[in-house]
Order: sequence, then structure tokens, then C-alpha cells
Amino acid sequence: MHWSGAASVRERSWRLIAQTIDFDAWLIAWPGGAAADLHDHGGSRGALHVIGGSLVETIPWRDE
Repeated sequence: MHWSGAASVRERSWRLIAQTIDFDAWLIAWPGGAAADLHDHGGSRGALHVIGGSLVETIPWRDE
């Protein structure tokens, strides 16, 4: 799917591109340098593909 303007978004934007009883598929465009606060998606699972740029993911670890 082509999303003209995705590379120049000023804030996180998203589009639902497919939905079934088993899954939702979203296109998400992030502006350069954007970040998301730590949050939880419950028991959901996901996969991602970076089309342009890079992704840095930080996973907190609780050490007893």
C-alpha cells in the first residue's frame, strides 16, 4: 500500500489497512526523532517492518 505523505508526518499517524476476527493490520508513520512512553498492549502480539529510517526499542528489565 502506498501512503503519500507518510515520510513527512509531523506527529504519529496511523491507518487500519486490514481487519479480521484474528488480527488488525496497521500502517504507522512516525516523524523523525519521535518516541513513545512505556506502555503495555496486554496479551497482544505484533510484528513490524521498518520501511525507512531506523527503530530503537528499549525493553525494561526488572532485576530482583
